[in-house]
Amino acid sequence: MRNERIKVILWKELKELSRDKKTLLTTFLLPLISLPLIGLLTFTLMTQQPVNIAVIDEDSTSYTSPILNITVSSSELVEDVREYLARSGLNVYQYSNREYALRNSSIDLIIIIPKGFSENATSIDRVASIEIIRRANVRAAEQAEGLVRGYIGYFSSQLSREKLDSLAKLAGLETFDVNALRDPVVVGTVTLVSPIGSTVGAEEELKSIIARLLVLSFSFVVTPASSYVIDGIIGERERKTIEMLLTSPASITEIFSSKLLVATFLGVLASLADLGGILAYFILLIMALGGSIFIVMDPVLIFLHIATTFLTILVSISIATPFIARTRGLRSASNIAGIVTSLGVIFFIVGWMIDFPKLPASILYPLMLIPYTHSILVIQGYIYGRMLMVAVSLTVLLLVSLISMIISIRFLDKEKLLLAEY
Repeated sequence: MRNERIKVILWKELKELSRDKKTLLTTFLLPLISLPLIGLLTFTLMTQQPVNIAVIDEDSTSYTSPILNITVSSSELVEDVREYLARSGLNVYQYSNREYALRNSSIDLIIIIPKGFSENATSIDRVASIEIIRRANVRAAEQAEGLVRGYIGYFSSQLSREKLDSLAKLAGLETFDVNALRDPVVVGTVTLVSPIGSTVGAEEELKSIIARLLVLSFSFVVTPASSYVIDGIIGERERKTIEMLLTSPASITEIFSSKLLVATFLGVLASLADLGGILAYFILLIMALGGSIFIVMDPVLIFLHIATTFLTILVSISIATPFIARTRGLRSASNIAGIVTSLGVIFFIVGWMIDFPKLPASILYPLMLIPYTHSILVIQGYIYGRMLMVAVSLTVLLLVSLISMIISIRFLDKEKLLLAEY
């Protein structure tokens, strides 16, 4: 009989949830399309955002070194830079005076070839420099500066090779390696290894990024569940249907355990949408780069995310339910739920930036007294290959969720629930 009552109440809650089309759409579709849409919109706007660059040749000379017999022309360098930046989709203009370029507020970046550049570039005792002026707080200008620095680095490398070749001929060297003179010590190939020391590919770093985003996504799934609990309690009271529920054969434990489970289901639905959005974003990115989509599809990580989301939401709403049930209106209930969820949001944002498994025990163990720490450790522990940590944190979350659920329901009182007074 008890199971039948719970089934009836669960069916009632799910029926009400299914009729709330707006809640379902905003909970599921919004996270599912938001992240891919952000990536697509960012890429589109970046390609459409005009970046104006001014190139000023104050040197305007061509100089040949009498010692090295190497010629450098500032005008040729300017033309090469203009062609390179134009191929990158930037608008490049040549100015004769830096003051004119500075007064033009539409110019984002100014490249200046100073006087004496060609002579200094061909010398063996001086270094040639190029001046860059960039508008502050313009993101596109920063990216353009990176392109300029990249091309100047390429030009410098080629000129260095020519200088070394000339010096080798002057010294009578028949065989030599330019790199041995220019870069006598280099860092070799970087090898990626897993936390247990086995060699892995670049996809492991991508999985780490996905794991960080999954931890951050916990911040967005607790709120919908809390809102549903608020509506399930305060809304029932304002619609004058709470009395009917409380006078039914179902106990208060059965009523609110059903509400909590359905609210948790709504949160898991939101987490699936977040997961889908994250995977869609990375799949589109990888396909654009010509990679395989299977490197981001880790079934174990997906399962752990769903299970952790379920338990995290259950803990959050179980703690908030007794306080929500005693409030008079939606605003007060929202404020109370916000206090509980804000703690989770703080932890999940920190977990996005910090590797909790790497924290010293003196810091990690006290943090483990807060359930949200275990939500982070489940995901990050899996990435670090610490399956014992994953199992322990999942067990702690399960026990805390069950205990907090039992305690929260025990604190509920029918009379106080109806009157909403302490």
